[in-house]
Amino acid sequence: MVIWQGVNIETTSGDSKIKLPEGSEFHLSFTSTSGEVSSDFPISVKGTVKKNSLEGTVVSSKNSIKVKTVSGDLELLK
Repeated sequence: MVIWQGVNIETTSGDSKIKLPEGSEFHLSFTSTSGEVSSDFPISVKGTVKKNSLEGTVVSSKNSIKVKTVSGDLELLK
């Protein structure tokens, strides 16, 4: 198990890359006016997938990743 604190990112115009260790557990909340998410982690999506937002969990919601952007993508890397 990997232990770390939550991550909060807000951008107006810019992509975000987050590199996490293998075995990370987290809840993801992503909203964007025009942006996409790519992930090396399998995300269990909560609710309906919408064009510019995603809410989901990787293993558990012990940690939190919140990303809000106007124009930017999110990349989750191992």
